[in-house]
Amino acid sequence: MSKSTYATDTVSTWIVSEGEELPAFGARKRVAEHAADLVRAGNIAGLRDLVEQAAFKTSGEGRWAAAGEVRDVLKAEGLDSVSWGDVAAAVRQSSDIN
Repeated sequence: MSKSTYATDTVSTWIVSEGEELPAFGARKRVAEHAADLVRAGNIAGLRDLVEQAAFKTSGEGRWAAAGEVRDVLKAEGLDSVSWGDVAAAVRQSSDIN
């Protein structure tokens, strides 16, 4: 499957800009903070799992509108359409990870 620039950009933008905290991996942090921890550890599969968890497993009316947009894009294009390496690069850049 070819990678979708739109899906990749949507996921990347959401990760680096989402202000809500997400309880994951035993800690409550902003999505970007969780993502940065995963990227630092070289855990790209974990990054994908984090996005899947946040986009598809959060609930509550009016909650996570941006995650809903990500969910809609991923439903239409699929998780495999995202270039997770490019998402990791965006996280690295936004978090000043070398």
